[in-house]
Amino acid sequence: TEQEARWLSLDLWDQGGSPFDLRKLKGRACYAGLDLARVKDVSALVLSFPPEKPGERIRVLCYFWIPEDTVGVRERSGQSFWSEWIREGYVFTTPGNTTDFKFITQAIIDLHGIYNIIELHYDRMFAGEIINTLAEEGVTLEPHGQGYLSMAGPVDELERLLMAKEIQHGGNPVLRWMAQNVVVTTDPAGNKKPDKA
Repeated sequence: TEQEARWLSLDLWDQGGSPFDLRKLKGRACYAGLDLARVKDVSALVLSFPPEKPGERIRVLCYFWIPEDTVGVRERSGQSFWSEWIREGYVFTTPGNTTDFKFITQAIIDLHGIYNIIELHYDRMFAGEIINTLAEEGVTLEPHGQGYLSMAGPVDELERLLMAKEIQHGGNPVLRWMAQNVVVTTDPAGNKKPDKA
């Protein structure tokens, strides 16, 4: 649910919402982040394309998956937007009531053929078999933890990039919904990370 104590200002977030031409990203170098979920959460793949010339912003391209059988449950709980996002191509479904990682694996392999994925960072939690397959397909992989040590730098850098207007996410509605729900927690040393609870 949307949090009162959200981390990011939506006004700040929306400043990166101008659209961009996907065709111009073909073959370009990018870095990927993968977060997998079995049932209740959303599996996400985000591609980040560094600027190629002065004045250009980091372009962000997102892919999201949920189990097909959970769509009705989500909508009955008050999240009526899922069917619309699926129809509009912002969210993909995998068959059944748990996420079928084979679909996500194939999507990443296909995207690796379109874009130059320099490195894919992944959460270790559910990544076993999918990571082995991607490695065999030539994708360079790097594990990324979810604790303060791993997340503090990226959290601060994302905030800096947004404030400097250096990110262009194209107004993806799923990513916007996620951004408005992020709450961060801080440890005694001042390090921040997203708070799942």
